[in-house]
Amino acid sequence: MLATEYKAASVSLLLEIGALSALTHENQIAALILFFVLHILASALIGFAIWLVIPKKYKNPKLLSYMLIALICFIVPLLSIIGFLVYAVILRRIKESIYLPVKKADFSEIILEKIVLNKRTYGESSLKVFAMKKDLATELRLKAFLLLTELKTPKSIELIKMGLKDPNDEIRLLSFSVINRLEKEINDKIHQELLLLQKCEDPKERALIHKELSRLYWEYIYIGLADEEYQKYIFEQIEQNALKALEKLPTDPYLYITMGKLSLRQKDTQSAMEYFQKAVKYGAAEYKTLPFLAEILYQRGEYARVRDIFIKNRYLKLDPFLYPIATLWEGDVNV
Repeated sequence: MLATEYKAASVSLLLEIGALSALTHENQIAALILFFVLHILASALIGFAIWLVIPKKYKNPKLLSYMLIALICFIVPLLSIIGFLVYAVILRRIKESIYLPVKKADFSEIILEKIVLNKRTYGESSLKVFAMKKDLATELRLKAFLLLTELKTPKSIELIKMGLKDPNDEIRLLSFSVINRLEKEINDKIHQELLLLQKCEDPKERALIHKELSRLYWEYIYIGLADEEYQKYIFEQIEQNALKALEKLPTDPYLYITMGKLSLRQKDTQSAMEYFQKAVKYGAAEYKTLPFLAEILYQRGEYARVRDIFIKNRYLKLDPFLYPIATLWEGDVNV
């Protein structure tokens, strides 16, 4: 097919040259007749060559589409030949783009994404001041405590637990109800997982349940719900479930992160370091382990290495909670 296109275009070009040469004939009438005959033939041929190379969707109806192209070539002969040459020499060689499939995001995941916004509700004052200042109006203090319940951070839970000793009955009642609700939520989830564990016989599924149990028990420690007397039991449950899960999931980075955080909480920095390094080895994102590694090095007194972590990984400043720490360590440190 390609040879036919080039042959038709080549003959068309020769006919056009012949048509132009015919104009030099002494007999003007004969020259015009010869010119138009050769030009019509040339237009028909170049129109046929162009018709062959255009996409199929433009070829229907066949006769009318061809006649339209031939008419355009007759009116603008030079432009049609140049257009064909551009296509044959340049455009024909360009390969069709291959579009890779795009993974579509679920819209519900986008609108439900948790985005951290550091906004002020109490102006420049500390929320802790409003919650703990006993001479403030009860309405203001209750509002502050309600905000603390939404945060669910270790510091906010610590302040709510302090509210259990507050002389104001409403503050004590609110604090107790919040602590009780949080404990019940975690206990219910643990109970559900334990029921699943009793019924499950598949080793892989049991390992996943142990993994979830270790996460739930760790949540007790993280947000500060476990009292000192209760912490030892929680630590044992975290370790037992994580180690059982690792028997069937030896390359799960989350389990190593859990064990690393547990070891760090127990002041075993050597084991914590090893667990976090294994987590990275098995695919954990570095930004999830670097803050813990920095904490381990800080506890060891290796301040220069702490600074190196924040300097070499400046993206850690994008985390609003790590920003002030990263900014501090990027400055001059005397070691």
